[in-house]
Amino acid sequence: VQDVVESRVIFPEHLPLSQLQQGVRSGRFVQGTFLASRENYLEGTLRVRGDGDSDKEVLIQALQHLNRAMHDDIVCVEMFPEERWVAPSSLVLHDEGVAGNVAEENEEDVVSGASTLPNQNQTQTHRVATIWTATLREICTVWVPMYQWKRDTGDCGDKETETEVLLLEHDVPHQPFSQAVLACLPPPTFSITAEKDQAGREDLRALSICSVDPPGCTDIDDALHCKPLDNGNTEV
Repeated sequence: VQDVVESRVIFPEHLPLSQLQQGVRSGRFVQGTFLASRENYLEGTLRVRGDGDSDKEVLIQALQHLNRAMHDDIVCVEMFPEERWVAPSSLVLHDEGVAGNVAEENEEDVVSGASTLPNQNQTQTHRVATIWTATLREICTVWVPMYQWKRDTGDCGDKETETEVLLLEHDVPHQPFSQAVLACLPPPTFSITAEKDQAGREDLRALSICSVDPPGCTDIDDALHCKPLDNGNTEV
């Protein structure tokens, strides 16, 4: 812990929420969604909602100016004077600022190899929260962004693991149905027998109907039948 206390502080301290809210109201800060660059982890843009459907983009460069903001965080930024604005290319000029604080943290999962750097350039170098988390946060909160290790997804190259990584990285829900959802379903003994249940329904049980969903699908809602008609046509 002593080594931690004496280590070099990399980032400026985050401002309190009350000061950020007052700064946004006074116009000192602008608030928007931080979008990390896919090409350069030292650069990103802040998308600020403008009048109507127009959005304004503010360029943020340098690790200290990013101030631990992660992709999709809601961030408050203090604008530089216009003479300090720079352009990411020689063609386009963007407003430039420095992140004052992260107003709302993005809690999406980031999947990284255990012995590699993150596989997305949008992700800054980060530390994984350990058993020391509570102690470290009391000492100092102005280092690199803090991550929390959840679980071991699996082995690289494994089909199931690689599939789950893709689902996690693109925020695709794939968890098993909860008991609350399953409770909405009829019991396993349910069957359509009563006349009131058949009212308004066309009885297709005599037809050969097959599902077109992939094998293993638990949400079978796509099915069709094909029947030759007497006139030579086919009913699908």
